[in-house]
Amino acid sequence: VNVMCCVTAVDPTWIGSISTGSALVKFGDLILDAPPPIYNRKEDSIMCSIETKFGDSGWYVPHCQVRMYETMIEGDKAGQCDENEIYRWFARYLLEGRIFSNLSNLLPMLNDPPALITRRKGLAKVHHLVSTLREANVYNRKSFVTHWSSTRKKFLYSAVKLWFKKGHAEQAKKVWLST
Repeated sequence: VNVMCCVTAVDPTWIGSISTGSALVKFGDLILDAPPPIYNRKEDSIMCSIETKFGDSGWYVPHCQVRMYETMIEGDKAGQCDENEIYRWFARYLLEGRIFSNLSNLLPMLNDPPALITRRKGLAKVHHLVSTLREANVYNRKSFVTHWSSTRKKFLYSAVKLWFKKGHAEQAKKVWLST
């Protein structure tokens, strides 16, 4: 009879997060489809999943959540993905009211659902919104507020107003400026 002693049960969902920085953990490709990226209010960051392997044998363990901006733009995955992705997800969550809860009041006034932004369709209004965020390097709440306050709340409005239904422009502008 073989017996193992001094063994501790480990939840596999912990492995990636507690071993970050270790030579035993290897991160693979970013996962942008399932599960989709989320906005983490506490971290003020768009978080996405990343393939995770552990140990010398490269055992697959549950995906880790990583900060999308730091991983895609500054980290070792820079250049491997479309850099617009972080700005697309931020724009979507901004219009859905996940970044600023009062902007959820805009949803009934929008002529298209914000999910359209992350579907990578070649629409001019999507491109204008995403490129405006990218040029200003706005990818989280803090960077938005910093840029917003320096432009006297005019930042991004010209791109966002393309999303409003006709007849709702004035009401939507009031909601936007009250942010």
